Amino acid sequence: MLEPTIKEKIMGRAEVRQTYSVSRLGTIAGCYVIDGVIIRAMMELGSSATISWYIRGRLLLLRGSREDVREVATGYECGIMIENFNDLKSGDILENFVIEKIAAKL
Repeated sequence: MLEPTIKEKIMGRAEVRQTYSVSRLGTIAGCYVIDGVIIRAMMELGSSATISWYIRGRLLLLRGSREDVREVATGYECGIMIENFNDLKSGDILENFVIEKIAAKL
């Protein structure tokens, strides 16, 4: 009956190196994974100059080596597309996180 506690767990960070515009899809970011693991989950986008987070969205596309993948580890490159957001720029930092619900205890 108690409400669960909601916690965001950061999975990884990636830096946008280059952007590609695809006519039917939108903007795809060519990224380098800085630390952690990028998985198919929620993403936050921040500017590299002032790390102020200004957009949150669902990860629509995660590609590594020309094929869809479930996760990309540290040190690898990947293509990322965020739902309803096409204003990605070179140097932006993407942070990948999952939302965990922790059961409340008495």
